[in-house]
Amino acid sequence: QVGYRPKRAVEGFADFVMLEDRGYVHLGGIESPGLTSSLAIARHVAGLVRGTATRGTAS
Repeated sequence: QVGYRPKRAVEGFADFVMLEDRGYVHLGGIESPGLTSSLAIARHVAGLVRGTATRGTAS
């Protein structure tokens, strides 16, 4: 599926969002900084799945 997707542009909004909800991990807004951050994002998501990640930070 291809198309335009809205991106939040509110003050204080981060480059991208990671939310965990009922066993799902939602990643949103990942654009150009996502390539640079992709390994850290993957490690963080893996930690969420394993239950070892610190909530609110990607390291």
